[in-house]
Amino acid sequence: HALPNPLKRADGSVGHARRDLGGRELATDAALSEDAFFVNEGDATYAGVFDGVGSWRKLGVDPREYPRALAAACERALSELDRPQPDEVLSRAWRRVTESGVAGSCTALVVTLRQQSNKLTYCSLGDCGVVVLRATELAGTAGMAAARDGARRAPVLVAAQQLRDFNLPYQLGWTNEGGTRPFETPAQANIGSFPVHVGDVVVIATDGLFDNVAVDDVAEVCEAWERGPDSDDRHALARSLCERARALSLDDAVDSPFALLAKENDIMWGGGMPDDVTVVCL
Repeated sequence: HALPNPLKRADGSVGHARRDLGGRELATDAALSEDAFFVNEGDATYAGVFDGVGSWRKLGVDPREYPRALAAACERALSELDRPQPDEVLSRAWRRVTESGVAGSCTALVVTLRQQSNKLTYCSLGDCGVVVLRATELAGTAGMAAARDGARRAPVLVAAQQLRDFNLPYQLGWTNEGGTRPFETPAQANIGSFPVHVGDVVVIATDGLFDNVAVDDVAEVCEAWERGPDSDDRHALARSLCERARALSLDDAVDSPFALLAKENDIMWGGGMPDDVTVVCL
């Protein structure tokens, strides 16, 4: 599920506060989002999320084009490769997009979930996130700690982000002046695998989720979804997480994970961080 930055205007520009919308409704058209994603289900499930960089718009480049091209190239790679690993998918897609000369940049996360081997494998470059939530009784020490707080699910995997500096993640990209040189390559991605259990929930998302919703709160939204009428529909969970991220991004009264990290870096920021948000739940 995807939602654009709630303060985004029809021309793609973004207001600094709700009052900048001049009484217009918050943005809801996912076509305005600079994120992209894909889900490919077969013998194994492949999924990816990609977060475009909005500052390209100042250079006359549509920041949606690069992440969308990369997502489409990943799906094409899946049709060409035999049971590939996520890093193979991302590498082939990146080469294809680079050769086509699409200007722009984005962060990238590609995962595969193989039910037969009960294994999640991921390739992450930048600050998109992957979290595995497990029933507390099966989650070992993490589950015991969460259960003491009354939780029914605990995060057992939170993949590391890759940042050059605060709010400056690793990116794939291309520019007609420097080619790929200003950016990272798939070879620098964080690659890992993790055993999954039946009943685990895998959440992959752009930073619009994790900048606004703490991981423990992601688990809380998951628990509410499990108690509701749509507990067999993981798209409904993704939608709920997007909506929670949007609500918190507009809340000036509570410091978001982004605000807390900003203050650790001596940057004064309060409340949430309005942004595009894309979530896929497996």
